[in-house]
Amino acid sequence: MLARFLYRALSQPLLTLRLARPGRIKKAILFLFSRRGNLSELYRRSHEIYAGTHTARVLVTQKSYPAKKQKQTILVFPLIDWEHRHQRPQHLALHLGRRGYRVLYFSTIPLMDGESYRITAQHEENVYVCRLRAGGFRIDDVHRDVMSVAARDGYLASLQKLMKDMEIENPIIILHHPYWTPLAQRIPGGRIGYDCMDHHQGFYDEAAMGMDPSELSLIKAADFVVASSLYLRDKISPVRDVTVIPNGCEYELFSHVAPPPGGSIPVAGYIGAIAKWFDISLLVEVAQKLPGWMFVLVGTTAGCKTGKAKRVPNIQIVGEVPYADVPVQLARFDVCMIPFRITELTKATNPVKMYEYLASGRPVISTPIPEVRLLGGKVKIASTADEFAAKLQESLDVQNSVCDGWRRWAAGQDWSLRAAAFEQAMLDNTSSVSCMTQAPSF
Repeated sequence: MLARFLYRALSQPLLTLRLARPGRIKKAILFLFSRRGNLSELYRRSHEIYAGTHTARVLVTQKSYPAKKQKQTILVFPLIDWEHRHQRPQHLALHLGRRGYRVLYFSTIPLMDGESYRITAQHEENVYVCRLRAGGFRIDDVHRDVMSVAARDGYLASLQKLMKDMEIENPIIILHHPYWTPLAQRIPGGRIGYDCMDHHQGFYDEAAMGMDPSELSLIKAADFVVASSLYLRDKISPVRDVTVIPNGCEYELFSHVAPPPGGSIPVAGYIGAIAKWFDISLLVEVAQKLPGWMFVLVGTTAGCKTGKAKRVPNIQIVGEVPYADVPVQLARFDVCMIPFRITELTKATNPVKMYEYLASGRPVISTPIPEVRLLGGKVKIASTADEFAAKLQESLDVQNSVCDGWRRWAAGQDWSLRAAAFEQAMLDNTSSVSCMTQAPSF
């Protein structure tokens, strides 16, 4: 796998040169020298860029799927590609499609060959994954760069051809990152929405607060703004009205996970990215305090120093798994964990996993993340290794009736309800309605 990745990079040197950006090089190095599961992710990404240039086929042609007239087309310009870990962007896109919108979800990887655009996948009836062609020699890093004029003009020409072929007029444009603003502002007839789901500066500077000029410009220019947490609301609200729509869960999927196994060796589990915001030192200390437990981590470890954890016999690192396999992994757990470090980034985080965990009827132990603390007694909070270990032990005595109560509460946090709230925000750009996670105690 590594050899194939290097062969691709070296066999197309011009493309590799176009891609060469400091952030990309750093990520590639992290993936190359980490676990096999992470290397698979790097290989998949390189396949999309290098092999995909020549072999991918167009799945949707000009007249294949005519526009549905009852609702508008939504253009989603994301920060993560569809094939990445299944998160808020994909969930909302699918559920907005089910509500009758035609949703085009664009790739962050521009086309490298002569096609104007390519529709590479269809999900359910109304959701399509698309790639556009950017202009210029340099291929921007969506996470760090400001869109160049050449890239903007190339994207716009590509998008105009797609919109003409698919008969798209007056679309709703949803941005997940300020990078896309120069393009969005030039789409004729479009209404722009910003779905702010992360404190973007926190990925690169743990102490960074506020927002950079490009994000401020987007917030001012957008027709509507949505935030996924109170931290993000408080960052945006001095500038303009903002609708708070937290994350959610696919309730039907997770509520059918089998009850905790209750075996002789209790299992505490975590599913998600194991990155720099994951408190690996805390986990190691807790595992050493509870040698009779097994600690299972499911997710990519790129960006996290896991060397010490790998030497602890009761810590198992599974690696990344497809979203469809998440319930299978969750069924192994007696207790679920969210052991995040407390930084500006995690203060802004409304974890999807806490809804999925509770929908499965598992006790949840977390560090004091502000958005988790909003759930009150539904999640137990621990700040130290001693507290975390004690809460884990206590969780084994939770009554089934309490677990059933968590499941019932999670039914009201389904992504279908979040999509309904998002539709309201799209249609009423003066809305400051809050769809928050507080609910009466059960």
